[in-house]
Amino acid sequence: MQKQVRLATNLGRGGISALILQGTLQDLEAVDFSLENIQKRGFSLHNGELSYGILKDKNTGNILDEVVMTAYNENCRIITGHGGSASALALLAFFIQLGFNEVTNDKFTLGEIEEDTLYLKSLLSQTKTEYQALSCLRAINSLKEGKSVDIDSITDLMRPRIVVLAGAPNVGKSSLLNILCGYERVLVSNIAGTTRDAVRDYIDIGGYYTHLIDTAGFRSDVGESEEEAINRGKAILATADVILLILDNSREFNESDMLAIDAVKSFDNAHIIPVLNKTDIANTVNLDKSLNLEDPITISCIEEKGISDLLQRITDSLNEPTI
Repeated sequence: MQKQVRLATNLGRGGISALILQGTLQDLEAVDFSLENIQKRGFSLHNGELSYGILKDKNTGNILDEVVMTAYNENCRIITGHGGSASALALLAFFIQLGFNEVTNDKFTLGEIEEDTLYLKSLLSQTKTEYQALSCLRAINSLKEGKSVDIDSITDLMRPRIVVLAGAPNVGKSSLLNILCGYERVLVSNIAGTTRDAVRDYIDIGGYYTHLIDTAGFRSDVGESEEEAINRGKAILATADVILLILDNSREFNESDMLAIDAVKSFDNAHIIPVLNKTDIANTVNLDKSLNLEDPITISCIEEKGISDLLQRITDSLNEPTI
């Protein structure tokens, strides 16, 4: 059996680097003994066992990486180290020095392991929500059962979704951000312009790892610093998957509201969800059909009403491709 090594993860930024080794039992025992374990220096792994330790440069004695070595079977080892191109290439060079030939073909199968399974396992280690982890596990089990799996959809599920809050000052953007985050993430004030720059947090919405961003309020009479904050907010809107257009249900629309509406509607990259806040106060707003906006979600940040409906609308929007 030919001694082979290949990278199972892409070069670049990432949490881990994974390599797969194939060879005879004797070849892989040499790999086992190259791992310096905290408890003892080098030992042979049995099938299904794993060990944590360090690998050192043969010439300089410098530590290359801390790794976990797994014996998938007597002819295969999986090496998991730190992420990043430098670590991955250093590990690859180490095993090439041990006599392993690098394999770079599109499909690399080692016994019962296929690249798709290894790729899904690498994704599993990067999951941020229960839904992401469950989807990866189900896909891995489906492959084991010989069923087909849409790898692209699983990959897309790992992509953070961007949900941006936009609107005029004092419509409740910061209050809503705090409710969605589940704690007082940002100062809430009646003073216009309190939010001068984007405020960000990461939360789970419908199983999606969501980047939630509160932007500075749109208004016409702004100073230089506020204008810059609004321009940054517009740049963020261009990256959004979903835009929550927050409107004040307790008063008629003003010039600042129309600025926010026009700005949001200029982006066709995202789903726009109108959100009428302050429904605990008398309703004075009717969305003009000429605005060409979807039916709004009505909420009260003070009473925390309508939040579950809003979360469901966001989830539905994330499940639908933008046109």
